[in-house]
Amino acid sequence: MKLINSTLGCITYYLFYPFQKSKMNVLSLYFHDPLPESFEQVIIWCKKKEYDFVNIDEITNYVKGEPSKHKKMVHFSFDDGWATNKALIPIIEKYNVPITIFVPVEPLESGNFWWNYVYAKHRSLAKVEEFKTYNEERFNSEVNRIKEEIKLDREAVTFDELKEMSKHPLINIQSHTYNHPILTNVNDKQLDFELSESKRFISELLEKEIDTFSYPNGSFGQREEDAVSKHYKCGYTTEEKFVQPGGNIYRIPRTCLVDNYWSNLSRIVGAWKVLKKIIP
Repeated sequence: MKLINSTLGCITYYLFYPFQKSKMNVLSLYFHDPLPESFEQVIIWCKKKEYDFVNIDEITNYVKGEPSKHKKMVHFSFDDGWATNKALIPIIEKYNVPITIFVPVEPLESGNFWWNYVYAKHRSLAKVEEFKTYNEERFNSEVNRIKEEIKLDREAVTFDELKEMSKHPLINIQSHTYNHPILTNVNDKQLDFELSESKRFISELLEKEIDTFSYPNGSFGQREEDAVSKHYKCGYTTEEKFVQPGGNIYRIPRTCLVDNYWSNLSRIVGAWKVLKKIIP
C-alpha cells in the first residue's frame, strides 16, 4: 500500500502541479504525529519552492484580506499534542519554522486519546469511524467502558512538557476543545463548555492568550462555527482547499499530511482529494 500511495502521489503531483502552482502562494498544512523525517522532507520541498515559513497569525491576516510582505508563505500546525511532537523541535530550530500545536485538555491530563482506546479494543479503524457517529450519551458510555478495560502507554505530552514547549519562540499552543469530542454530536451546553473551558484552562496553564481554534475531526456546521466565533478570533478546519484572501476566518482550510512524501506532495497540490473520489 505504501508503494501504491507513493506511485500515485508521484504521478498526480507532477500532473497537477503545473496547473495548480498559481493557486499555491499560501499553504496551510497540518500533521498529527509525523516521523521527524516526514516533516523535514516537506520543509525542504517548501524551501526549494521558495516559501517563507510564517506564524499562524499571518495566515489568518491573509484570509482577512490584510496585505502580506510574503510572495509565498506556509504555516505548519499539529493537532492533539502528541508526545512525539517534541522530537520535531530540533527540525523547527534548524530551519526556523514557526508551528502551532492545537491541544485538547483532558487527553493531555489522562495521557491518551479516545480513538486509540477504541482501536485497541476492536483493532478496527472502521470501528473508530463508527464511534464518531454516536450521539453524546452513547459515545461517552462506550468510551468510558473501554477505558476501564484497557490500559495504554502514555501518548500525549504532559502539562509540564506543554508549558516548556510554549516558552519556545517558534511554538504556539492553541485550543482543540476540552475532551476532543465530535462537536456536531454534543448538545449546546457541552459545546459551549468544550470551547470556553479549553480556552480558559490552557490560557491559565500557559499564562498566555488563547484565541485560535481547530475543529476536532474537522467536524462542524453553522452551529459550531457560530459558537467558535463567540470565544476565538478564528477557526481552522481540515478542509483541503487552497487558502484565499477574503475567506471565512472561522473556516480557514488546512491540508492534512502523513508519513509518505509523494502522498504529501499530491495532497499539497490538491490532487489527493481528487484521487479519493476516483479510487474507493
